Amino acid sequence: KRFLEENQYCKANLTGCTFIATTVHHQKGRGVWLLITKFWLPACMKCHDKINVMPIDEAVEKGLSIRRID
Repeated sequence: KRFLEENQYCKANLTGCTFIATTVHHQKGRGVWLLITKFWLPACMKCHDKINVMPIDEAVEKGLSIRRID
């Protein structure tokens, strides 16, 4: 909750973005990285849903996700 209060705007800014961050996209996935805030991206639900169905290569290229294994 505090993270979204401090990061109120969606950083994904994909087509259809509502601009107000209401959720957190875990850029490296959840697992062991779940609570590491440097891997969090504030996002609106529309962008978050799009990121979750986007091919990983595209999400990484756009800076929305980070590969777990380099």
